[in-house]
Amino acid sequence: MPPKCKIDPAEDTSIATHPKHPDTKAHMTEVLRAITEVMDGKTMSPTSKLALSPYLARARAIPMLVNPFFSVKDTLNDGIAAWRDIPAEEEPDILEFYDDICGIMPGGRFSKILVNISLRDRGAAKAFVGMIADKAGEGISATTSKFKEKVPEYLHLDPDNPSSPHAITSKRDKAFRGNNNNTCTRALAPIEDRALFNKDPHQYRAKVESGEIEITEESWSSFLFPDDLVYDPMYPEKDMGKGHIFTCLLNCKLVGPSGAFGDRPTGFSASISARHNTTAVTPRIAAYVAYHAYVALSAMPSRSSMDDGTVDLVAYYNNVCNLLSLEDKSGVSKEILDNMTASVPSLLPIPQLTLQPRATPFLTKVPKGKRKLAKPRRDQRPRKNPVEEAKRKRQMRVELARVQHREQRLQEKAQAPSSLSRRPSPYEAGPSGTKGVGGSMRRHPNRIESADEAEPDTQQQREEEEEDLYGGGAFIQNPTQASFLSSIPSRFARRSGSQLATT
Repeated sequence: MPPKCKIDPAEDTSIATHPKHPDTKAHMTEVLRAITEVMDGKTMSPTSKLALSPYLARARAIPMLVNPFFSVKDTLNDGIAAWRDIPAEEEPDILEFYDDICGIMPGGRFSKILVNISLRDRGAAKAFVGMIADKAGEGISATTSKFKEKVPEYLHLDPDNPSSPHAITSKRDKAFRGNNNNTCTRALAPIEDRALFNKDPHQYRAKVESGEIEITEESWSSFLFPDDLVYDPMYPEKDMGKGHIFTCLLNCKLVGPSGAFGDRPTGFSASISARHNTTAVTPRIAAYVAYHAYVALSAMPSRSSMDDGTVDLVAYYNNVCNLLSLEDKSGVSKEILDNMTASVPSLLPIPQLTLQPRATPFLTKVPKGKRKLAKPRRDQRPRKNPVEEAKRKRQMRVELARVQHREQRLQEKAQAPSSLSRRPSPYEAGPSGTKGVGGSMRRHPNRIESADEAEPDTQQQREEEEEDLYGGGAFIQNPTQASFLSSIPSRFARRSGSQLATT
């Protein structure tokens, strides 16, 4: 006899419950009944379908919200084994995906239901895991097919001959994509090579074909950026996510093909974003769309190869995800994500539903497991990480901005005495007892010091300058107050700024 359910309904008062089954134990019983009906080949009853269908519908979003490169089936089985104190067959690091899957499932109690179904009926649990894995596979396959079909509609005309259409005559044929097509090559080329490609597209394609130019995951693809962007080596991720191809595919995925160009969707069914409670673009969603955009533009025969000659698509996905997950003073990653969200007008906030998942943590680790490359690499050199390069250049830009701001403050100090310093009165006696300008004058209490008499910079002053630079100063937030204080010495402004802020 299988063990009894370990779930105590009294302990689940803080967990979102099913509207038809507020009791977790009763809900698990309905899910188990639905799984049994599917295993027996029967038609699910309305109550059983209502209990099971939300999990199967959300499973299609696992590749987009969690990761497209891991085995859902193995992860769920290892998660069940870990909960039941059974040694997992895979590496322990793979279990991080188990928590992510449980986090996006509706109701907030998927892990408890899955484990307790396994305790009651292992065959039913195995079938349930298989259903979830199959739906996840359907979700990623549907995205691949849809992008492959729609990307020719989002490409611009051939750069060599703007009056003629692009050379992709078939929406699904891969022979006219990748390096076989000027438009696709320009979209896949690194952003730093765009000017070189525009100079002579055919010569650039020939160098790529011969291996003289290698397109790797060390650089960001041009389709992520606007067509008129001029590459800045100090700011390589500038305007990332504003490319027309990426924007159309992002709208196509989250809203639907009818809203790919920013229009309101015309379909009657709910969009992907509405089904999965997606109200903003996350690093995982952006990386997922960028990865599928690369596959759709390339001549790869299959998505499952996870490698396009010299480009490791797993590393490509993780580089985009890691870059957009960075948190620093510059706020560039957040700005990029905000711009991506703004580029999807139909991605509006929706009311909080009863079955609301918790926020899924951002993925930063490369998935475990064996991977085989479709073709051997032409080089054996270690690949650079563009995320680390972006972090280094962000820090350089921050330091450069701080130095420029510091120089501006010093210039203001040097110019301040000419407009605000007061000549000492001839009746103010100096230490020698003389009067007038020729005497040795003592420092008047109302006299404002000049720039050369100002006190040296301290750590506190540098912190205040950084706060002013990033909008943290109290007196910088008020434009009228800032314009008034900019005309007086900074030492006096720091002393009186807090007084003005309190008023």
